[in-house]
Amino acid sequence: MDGFHVDSESLRGAAQKLQQAGERLGSEWQSFASGMLGRGDVFGDDPVGSLIAASYQAAHELAEKCYQSGITALGGFGEGLGQMASEYEQMEQELSDTFAKLKDLF
Repeated sequence: MDGFHVDSESLRGAAQKLQQAGERLGSEWQSFASGMLGRGDVFGDDPVGSLIAASYQAAHELAEKCYQSGITALGGFGEGLGQMASEYEQMEQELSDTFAKLKDLF
């Protein structure tokens, strides 16, 4: 196969799916985090429970950062694919117009 072909509609579809995946990941994370935080102080107030609670809080904060990073990345990748589709369409139209003008000259 010589060259390549870009299917702008497929790119747009993939862009939309990536953005939806990011939105769903955000919703799932919020649901999970709310459920966990809604349980209250399940570790107790003794010294061992306090250590476990502190460890859990640190792990939760790290997971929050990871999930938010993933959510942002998925949205950004989706946005980039959508922009790529538009740019390919624009370039194809410009090339088509240029060749049509050249054809008219000859």
